[in-house]
Amino acid sequence: MSIVAYIQADLEKNPFLTKEILNKNIIEYTVEKVLQIPAINDITMVLYNNKDNQSLSYLRDKYSKVKIYFSKELNAGKRMIEAYQDSKPSVILRFTGDQIFLDVERTKELIDRFINDNIDILYHNLDNGLLPEILTYDALEKCQVQIGKFHRFLKYLNTNPHNLNLKKVKHPWETPFYHFFVRTEREYYIAQEILKYNLDYTKLDIYGNILFGDTGIYEEGWFKSFLTKKSINYQEEPIPWMTYPAIDFLEKRVKKHFKVFEFGCGFSTLWWAKKVDTVVACEHNSAWVQAIKENLPTNAKIIYVDISKEDYPNSILKTGEKYHIVVIDSRDRIDCAKVAVNSLLPDGIIIWDDSQRTKDDEGKEYILAQGFKKIEFTGMGPIVKDKNETTIFYREGNCLGI
Repeated sequence: MSIVAYIQADLEKNPFLTKEILNKNIIEYTVEKVLQIPAINDITMVLYNNKDNQSLSYLRDKYSKVKIYFSKELNAGKRMIEAYQDSKPSVILRFTGDQIFLDVERTKELIDRFINDNIDILYHNLDNGLLPEILTYDALEKCQVQIGKFHRFLKYLNTNPHNLNLKKVKHPWETPFYHFFVRTEREYYIAQEILKYNLDYTKLDIYGNILFGDTGIYEEGWFKSFLTKKSINYQEEPIPWMTYPAIDFLEKRVKKHFKVFEFGCGFSTLWWAKKVDTVVACEHNSAWVQAIKENLPTNAKIIYVDISKEDYPNSILKTGEKYHIVVIDSRDRIDCAKVAVNSLLPDGIIIWDDSQRTKDDEGKEYILAQGFKKIEFTGMGPIVKDKNETTIFYREGNCLGI
């Protein structure tokens, strides 16, 4: 049985491959990791033929098991087929040139499992650089039929029917906060620190314990929102893209008879619609309007504002209504603030999201000058890792009972 390694590399797409850490290029760390797997007969690279990639030719002189070929084929999947269409090896392990933290011992175990269980393609749960993809040549050939627009065989499999035996595996070190590839300045810096100080990077799974344990951010659903890039809670229901402390505060105080106006629509519009009598939102992004309208209930309305022809802040005046709550979370915030003050019911309040931004201070100062007080809710929120701020402006006798 022939077991081979294929390293996919392209200096145009990842110039970090030839960056040095402790006098050794990134791609050399990867090659030397792969060479620690005894079952592998040789390492092949089929590189797109350009000047940058030709500079990697030195690897075949430095490592006797490395074979390098050049091709004019742009499609990475087809280049991989080129490498083995004559030899048709039994098992192919596919790596990328920046997998410098490859788990060699786990890879050895997976080779045995792959062979014993007659798997066609085995791949890593998070694809974060710790493990290779393992496949048979037959599987590669099958899923590359008419692959024109597919640069990766897994992309083909995700969008086309097949009868291949796929197996997805997890890894105990995996964390959504860090990929073990080296493709950005941040990842390069972290890799430098790990190698320079010989750090135990296997302990990064502590993030997994935080995320999946009995913790606040788990209960809030932050992990799901971070991965999906949607403002949702643990039950995958829409929530406002505000700080969690502000959402918790509003949950307890919002009343069903409230009328709400939002400068900027989104998942918050859907959230408000479940909790209040009516919600109206204005939005200048037509595509986003259509996306939110697909799930809009009857007590919610979105007004599209063509900012090339219409005045965005004054869209609230065109409704002819006064509101319990006006939310400022879009463009032209200073002018929106000035209009919002005069669009409130006597007990109305204003919610200003991302109020930590100083460029709109004039608008916040205007509201305070009209006799409002404020409460600032600082903390994490859905989707992002940063700490942000949501501010509620209120007067005596307000609808939230502050």
